[in-house]
Amino acid sequence: MLELVTILFGVFFMASSESQIVDQYGTQEHKYIVGNSMSMGFRKEVLFPFCEEVANLNCGAQAVGDIASGAGLAAGLMRLEFERLGTDYRIIETDISELGLSLSKGERARALAQELPFKKEGFRALLFKDAMVHIPKEERNHLFEEFGRVLAPGGILLVVTQRIFPGFYTYCVDGGDNLRMKLILNKKQYLRSKSEKESDPRISEIGPPYYTTTPFLVTQNAKNAGLILLSQTSWQPQRGETEWHDDSVKRSVMLLQKA
Repeated sequence: MLELVTILFGVFFMASSESQIVDQYGTQEHKYIVGNSMSMGFRKEVLFPFCEEVANLNCGAQAVGDIASGAGLAAGLMRLEFERLGTDYRIIETDISELGLSLSKGERARALAQELPFKKEGFRALLFKDAMVHIPKEERNHLFEEFGRVLAPGGILLVVTQRIFPGFYTYCVDGGDNLRMKLILNKKQYLRSKSEKESDPRISEIGPPYYTTTPFLVTQNAKNAGLILLSQTSWQPQRGETEWHDDSVKRSVMLLQKA
């Protein structure tokens, strides 16, 4: 059995104010509330084949995790697909956003992906979609070590991520809906910049940071944590399909396994 641990705010590496930024980001029109959707292309080409892989695993663990789950749409779709496949896995969602978790109807825990509140080797599979870009480079080895810790032997991890090339940045929106981009060098600089903008009455929205993310870097981090790359492909929404990020953004899709 997995043990869900109650996490106090002080345990989080992100303070309450950082969580509020994530929640503010999630209230935008195309985010959690109004446009929370996942394209049919992603479901058919990526998510449902992953569910079949999970169902066919030679692995005793019965839990499946949706890490950085947002409002839990992927988790809900996996529940339906596993039911169709005749399986009955325990689906658990985690996210740092209080708003996102409040919109989910599933079993959930508030936590950073780097600090999962579960005992080791309790998960059959993990999904990590569209969140790698927000993890600082210096924390990614630990991120994959954490994934490896909670995965049971033979368990699999599906990473779906945009490609962000060298240059870290964030954005803010002023009262006139003008988008301002700002380059940042690291997490410390982002937090300092965010603190400055929070006190500026002209700023209506502050975005999360985006860090350099490429398939090579991600697979290296996974390898450093002892995970095996089973396959690497790409997927891109068709014009007009709604996804969490911009319609045209191509994703790298990496399936990894714990030996």
